[in-house]
Amino acid sequence: MADFNCGPVGRMLQGDFFTPETTDYNGKPLENKDGTPAVNYYVVLAVPKLSPEWPAFRDMVLQTAREAFPRLQFSVAANGALQCNLPTFAFKITDGDSTVPDMKGKAPCAKEGHPGNWIVKLNTRMAPKVVDYNMETRVTTILENYTQAKRGWWYRMSGNIRGNREEGKQGLFLNMGIVQRMSFDTEISGGISAEEAFASAPLVQYGTQIQTYSTNSVAPGMAYVAPATPATTTTTTTTTPPVTPPPVASFLAGAAAPLPPPPPAGKATVPGCAYTYQQLVDAGYSDEQMKQSGFLV
Repeated sequence: MADFNCGPVGRMLQGDFFTPETTDYNGKPLENKDGTPAVNYYVVLAVPKLSPEWPAFRDMVLQTAREAFPRLQFSVAANGALQCNLPTFAFKITDGDSTVPDMKGKAPCAKEGHPGNWIVKLNTRMAPKVVDYNMETRVTTILENYTQAKRGWWYRMSGNIRGNREEGKQGLFLNMGIVQRMSFDTEISGGISAEEAFASAPLVQYGTQIQTYSTNSVAPGMAYVAPATPATTTTTTTTTPPVTPPPVASFLAGAAAPLPPPPPAGKATVPGCAYTYQQLVDAGYSDEQMKQSGFLV
């Protein structure tokens, strides 16, 4: 089993942090091993493929799989997808650009919000703790209901990864622990419509910074933009995001970004983060941006 304290940020496409499932895929009531009723909190996140946080998380999943199933063979495909010599092995991670149909006969690449992303499925039998954590003030606010943490918004997960050795169901469990609300976007209600897809860049907030991930291009980019009041189709409640700082260098595909200065000796990111100081420097982050994002003290 492996713990992750600073998982990648993704947009929630399905699920609910506050209302659990009580039946399985076939409509059968969920039960614990002792036969008592059980519940399951389940969410699906779309993580942009160019997220600098993704490689470290993927490698943690891969290492956990190798340790839990030493007789199986695991590797990373040329496109970055995890693969196993057991075709039915469940990583709980899907390539959003895959053309292989699922059990319902629909390929991930044909689903709204999937292209350009890694689709991550997480669950837990206990209600996750959902918070708004201010990176600058270090103040934590507990979020208590769906109106404060909706589908379509952006979140960071902490939790753990462990193997499922049940016969016929070999794979991994990606379990939620603490959930951090990162930024607002168009609410998803009853499925994703064309208007709610990634044709327009969604906002991903790191502290007071807003990053845009474009998933409809071959090489998604990032650029800072001003926050907007979240749109919704089911409620009149609006939430005003924090004010963004002045724009900084753009990392849009094709843009010529200046080379960052060499990292000062001895610099390191905070414990538990999914990537190193040098990785952030290579991505174009300054020390001030790292501090605002909570990656550097």
